[in-house]
Amino acid sequence: MKKFVILITVAVIAISLVAGCVGEIKTYIDAGQTIDIGVDQEFVIALGANPTTGYDWEVGGVKTYTDEGKTIDIGVNQEFIIAIGANPTTGYGWEVSFDETILELVEKIYKVAEEAEEYKVVGAGGVDYFRFKALKAGETEITMVYKRRWEEPTPQDVTKVFTVNLDETMLELVEMTYKPAEEAEHEIVGAGGVDYFRFKALKTGETEITMVYKRPGEETTAQDETKVFTVNIE
Repeated sequence: MKKFVILITVAVIAISLVAGCVGEIKTYIDAGQTIDIGVDQEFVIALGANPTTGYDWEVGGVKTYTDEGKTIDIGVNQEFIIAIGANPTTGYGWEVSFDETILELVEKIYKVAEEAEEYKVVGAGGVDYFRFKALKAGETEITMVYKRRWEEPTPQDVTKVFTVNLDETMLELVEMTYKPAEEAEHEIVGAGGVDYFRFKALKTGETEITMVYKRPGEETTAQDETKVFTVNIE
């Protein structure tokens, strides 16, 4: 009888240990490592932070595109920017057309060349920034024609076409918490504390999480620290 009881006890402990391993949520701090995860599973990204400096991590940093030859891959409800050289003093400007059921033009701003160093275009007086938001899944195009507003389009007008591929959201940000260094489970040298971002995988595929360390409310610049995590969902 004693042997039988011991065997049952050992079996229960073994099952408990296995269950604990299966339910374990892994934490990643290295942007160079691919995160392999299953659908409906969760994982955590831990990054050093110091909110007293006014800086914080922004998840899903808004990417800027300048090359029309590259497909823009974006998730639903995410935003992106197209930066393109312009010189409004000539009377010319970019006329934009797109499917408004799939994309929303959030804003359009112009910066003179000296204020747009990271996307400076040779020969242009400045840069036009078009910020879009993805509304639903699908594939679409953004056509941009450089012309005088009061004139009809002609074959001589400069035309750029950007292809946009919009996917259903593959990841959900479940929660974000900050812990000062003395309370954090992970020590990150030089950081006042740690930001923990907990994600849930929603569908299979490969995607990226872009994290930008910047002041909230300010535009992302080339000088901001950026980390990109590749996620493979099976």
